[in-house]
Amino acid sequence: MKWQSAWGEQPEGITDDEYSYYVFQVQGDLFSELMPYKVQFVENPENGGIPLVWKGSGMYTQNQDKKSLTSWQPFSDDTYTTDWSSWRNLGVAYGYPYMYTVVAYPKEAEADGKEMVNNVTFRLQGQDHEEAQEAPASVKFKNTAAPFSYEGDKFSVQKATASAVDRGGINLLRLGKQSGEMQFICRTSMQCYDQTKDDEGNYGKRNWTAELIDDQLYLEGELLQPGDYEFTGFSTVHYTYCEIEDDPDRGTYKKVIKELGTNDDPDVTFSLYYRTSPDGEWILFDTFDKSNPLKNSGSLDIEGTGAMQVKWVVNSNAYSVYSGNCIGVVRLNPTEHVLGLLEGKTSATITNVDSVRAFNDKGELLGTTSKVNLQYPKFNDSVAQHDQEGGYGLGAGEYLMHDAATYSITATDSAMTLSKSATLKKTDDVNRNYVIEYTTIQNMTCGIYNATWDVYRELVGGNVGQTVIYDLLPEGMSYDGKGITVTYSGRDEEGLYVTAGNTASFTVPSSDVAVKQVRNWQGSGRTMLIATVQLPDEKIANPSVKLVYQCVYPWDSATDYGLTL
Repeated sequence: MKWQSAWGEQPEGITDDEYSYYVFQVQGDLFSELMPYKVQFVENPENGGIPLVWKGSGMYTQNQDKKSLTSWQPFSDDTYTTDWSSWRNLGVAYGYPYMYTVVAYPKEAEADGKEMVNNVTFRLQGQDHEEAQEAPASVKFKNTAAPFSYEGDKFSVQKATASAVDRGGINLLRLGKQSGEMQFICRTSMQCYDQTKDDEGNYGKRNWTAELIDDQLYLEGELLQPGDYEFTGFSTVHYTYCEIEDDPDRGTYKKVIKELGTNDDPDVTFSLYYRTSPDGEWILFDTFDKSNPLKNSGSLDIEGTGAMQVKWVVNSNAYSVYSGNCIGVVRLNPTEHVLGLLEGKTSATITNVDSVRAFNDKGELLGTTSKVNLQYPKFNDSVAQHDQEGGYGLGAGEYLMHDAATYSITATDSAMTLSKSATLKKTDDVNRNYVIEYTTIQNMTCGIYNATWDVYRELVGGNVGQTVIYDLLPEGMSYDGKGITVTYSGRDEEGLYVTAGNTASFTVPSSDVAVKQVRNWQGSGRTMLIATVQLPDEKIANPSVKLVYQCVYPWDSATDYGLTL
């Protein structure tokens, strides 16, 4: 190991050409209940070893954090003794002095094959004792560079969903439209370093290929067919690879995680393919490498291609490649098959199965398994048959690695909701009353969050046109007569949120808002506030109407009826 800058300034006369450096961890354990004490560590290495610097936690007790270390500092004298504490006070019975030391050993001694020895003495001196108690410790080692040891090829695949439900998707399908987007996430790790060795056993000389295949979609347990659905997008938010590099400073090797497009040296490419039928030809969508990195968070628009299967392909000579959060975006089509599976149902389950396979540069298949074992066992037989008949180059009894995730698709009903809140706007000392501001919100929805206008119209019947809000005010309260502010918001013809300027709503003209008070409503002694709002003739889905108005509550009413409204 070479001198590390974190240790501070390299001591004069100590060079990397002549010395190697070793870091030792040293910890003592003491008990002194009856008197104050001090502690020392004494470094006494053999074979020409020279203690150079140390750092430690001082004297810590059981309730203290021994990781709160000091900075690196030179040993204080030629005896290589460090003294952390002055005489300790009574009450700290248990102590755990803890430190790291850096010792330099001559490379000449290492070259002779000598065993390096580092001796440490822990010394506890009680205040009333003439002699200190000592406890020695020693460690022996030989300097041998750590050889590279490969743990073998490994493959993993994990499936999940970005959300759990496509609300109203069944409604859309029954209207002859595609369902909402369903996002299935897959994370896969491919470690194939053994496949990069050349004939002389040198790593990194040959490429290997790994494939993540999103190729099976089930609705209510039945495998969907060409035309039943379409992949409209694919993205990979996180994609990294790992390389093995020499670590000359430490005389060993290290794994380095890198991202595609941020380095000049990797031989790594990612490619996206799709096909429109289970036995069709794979069509290359695009290839990405250091000269053509993925952009826009790796989001790829494949809508309109008719893709029913997608394949994310990695070609590399790296130690391993990790593709995290690969997201396939799927929409169901309103085919006779799909509608038949949904007949009479208000909810259904969609199951997506991913497959993983890898090859060496000779085209030999890697990472197969002897059986299919999904977390949803009822699909095991179907997936196994799919593997054998899918043209994946599998032998008898061989299967790909898989994982699966589910998504729900539901039918929803249109609904109207009303909410109300109140705020004390001010206390009017002159007129002896309280001014209360009310906010009433009426939401109308077809049950589909981002419905377009035409979907909303078909499910609800079109614009409401006019809405009437009734508000029965508390006893003793009246509307202040200063008008009601009405704002209107919703989604436009494309399902996007309506905006006016920089706001997400627009104001209804006061001429379209009629306000009436009916006192002693139906003999209740209370006032009914009736607001009739003529809504704009706009093509707005899932509209929301917000009314803000103020009412007056006299102090006399508060005396008669209380302050809880």
